[in-house]
Amino acid sequence: MRIRYMCMLILTLLMLGHASAWDMFRGDMQRTGNAEDVSIMVESTWQYEVGEETGMLSPILYGDTIYLATRSGFVHAVDLNTGEQRWIKFLNKSIDYNIVRYGNTILVTTEDNIIHALDLDTGEETMSWVMEYAPTTPPFPLGDAFYIGCGRAVYRVSDTPVWLFNLSHDCVHAFSASGDCIYIPTTRALYQINRTTKEIMHIFTPE
Repeated sequence: MRIRYMCMLILTLLMLGHASAWDMFRGDMQRTGNAEDVSIMVESTWQYEVGEETGMLSPILYGDTIYLATRSGFVHAVDLNTGEQRWIKFLNKSIDYNIVRYGNTILVTTEDNIIHALDLDTGEETMSWVMEYAPTTPPFPLGDAFYIGCGRAVYRVSDTPVWLFNLSHDCVHAFSASGDCIYIPTTRALYQINRTTKEIMHIFTPE
């Protein structure tokens, strides 16, 4: 298992190698999976092993540091150029979803319904939020807050979690955004929400 996850990390690093930033799963708010100035290296220049940890989640890149988490509860910061560890943080709980960058922190969701904000430079926890219900999506940073789905409920979180509305179906996938709209995938439909008024603009359902 260790070799498998190390290989997955190496392949991901080849793709991220010269991207300017990769703040969340698939890179940006639109989830395009595209990065500017990407150069595919012919061979890896270093390797980073996560030991006996299991379940590596999607890494993110900011500046010259790669951040990665495993379901075992560890978050790693790795120097992009040398592969050396900058810091490691153990949260003592399983990490359920991909990590995302939120300002100068990384948001990490653990199985006890807590969202942790870890400092980019040190890994120290600067803030945390306890959700009333279990999150079913990763956090989605947008402006000065982030959004998260907990079953059918959608919350906006800045200083404290604020309930926005309930949908007709459970939120199960990462949110995305384009222009003034947030897109929320659920088990049965895709909801288009106006980010200013919080009104449901459209509901897309399979034919």
